[in-house]
Amino acid sequence: MREGMMLLTSSLLLFGGCLPGARPPEGRALRVVGRVTGFDSDPERVEVHCGSGPRRTVSDHQRAEHGWSSNPSTDENRAWNLDLPTIASHWEVRKPGLDGSFDCGSMDAEGPPQLIVVDRSGRLATREIPLPIGAHSILQAGEISPQETLTLEIDGSGLPETDLPLALMAGIDRAEVSPGTEAAVALHLALLTRVFPRLAHFAMGRGGTPVESKGSPARISGLPGFSRLDLYVTGPLPGILATYSVTPAADGLVKISLSETELLGSRPRVPLSGVVRWPDGSPVPGATVVYGSYPDRVEIRTDGEGRFEIPRAAAGREAVLFVDAPLPGCRPPFDRVTKTHRLDIDEGAKAVETKIDLPSALEAGCTGPGGEREKDLCNR
Repeated sequence: MREGMMLLTSSLLLFGGCLPGARPPEGRALRVVGRVTGFDSDPERVEVHCGSGPRRTVSDHQRAEHGWSSNPSTDENRAWNLDLPTIASHWEVRKPGLDGSFDCGSMDAEGPPQLIVVDRSGRLATREIPLPIGAHSILQAGEISPQETLTLEIDGSGLPETDLPLALMAGIDRAEVSPGTEAAVALHLALLTRVFPRLAHFAMGRGGTPVESKGSPARISGLPGFSRLDLYVTGPLPGILATYSVTPAADGLVKISLSETELLGSRPRVPLSGVVRWPDGSPVPGATVVYGSYPDRVEIRTDGEGRFEIPRAAAGREAVLFVDAPLPGCRPPFDRVTKTHRLDIDEGAKAVETKIDLPSALEAGCTGPGGEREKDLCNR
C-alpha cells in the first residue's frame, strides 16, 4: 500500500482492532461461531471482527473513533440514497483456525451481532447475524466467503512529465446501486468505517483521495458493489475538473485514464527571454533565474550579458520569475540580492521579452550594524 493513500495498491493494511478495555455490558449473552472460506490460507493473515453491544450511527462512530469534525446534519447517515445501519460499539478481533472456523466468544445481544472478515490481500466480507427468537447461547453464522467488491484503477500514464507534482485528487460524485443489493451495500459502507475509515469516507462521497500521476496505476480496492459510478478528478490548476461516468466490468474493475487536456488544459508554449540588470543598466551575469508556472518549473543562469531564455513557457497563464544574484563586495549575510518578477503571458503571444532590474546594494539591505552605507560594506 502506498503510504497515506487509503488503499492504493492490491495489498490492504489491517488497522482495525479490539478496542482497549472494551467489554460487553451485562445483558443477554451468546456466542457467535462460524467458518471462513476463500480468504488467505494463512489464518494469521485473516481477521474476524466481532461487533456487539449498544449501537451508534456511522457519523457518531466516525467522530468518536476517527476525529471526523463535521457538524451533525439530518442526512449525515445516508449515502447514495441508502440509510446506513448503526454500528456496534464493542468489538473483538479473532483469528480463524486452520480449518477456517472461528468463535467470537461471549457477545452481548443488545442488537444483531455484526461481523467483518478481511485479509491482507483485500478480500472482505460484512455480515449482520439476525437474533433468533427465544433463548439461544450459540448463534451459527454459517460459512462466510469474500463478497464482491470493486477496485478503482486510475491510470495517469497519459499525463506529461512535469517539474512539480500535479497534486491530483479523485472522488465519487454519485454512485448507483442495483435493485436488491441496497441492504448489502449499506452494511458494507457502514462497517467499512470500522476497519478502513479513509476508504469509507471516499466510498460515501465525503472526501477525495490523492492520486499519483507517475508510475503504475493507482488502485483503490474494497469498494462496495456499486452498479455505476460518476467520478471526478481535480487538476492542479483552478477551475480544472475532469469527470467520468463508468460501469464496473464483470470482474469488479473500474478503470479510468487521465489525459493532459482534461487535467492541464490546452497549454500553448512560447519562448520567454529576458535580461537581468543592475540599477545602472549593467548586466548581471551568473544570476540564477527560476521560472515557475505551476506545475512547470525551470532553473537556469544568466549568461555574460545577463540574458536568459525559457524555451517553452506556458501561454495564457501567469509566470513568476525568481532571481537570485551575488552582490559584489558585500559581506554575508548581505552578499546576495533576490527579486520576484511576475508577468502575464497572453495566450496569443508568439514570444515574450522581459527586463528584470535588481535593487541596489543599499535597497537590498547591504548596511552594517551601525547603519553604515553601502560604500562601507561594498566595493560597488
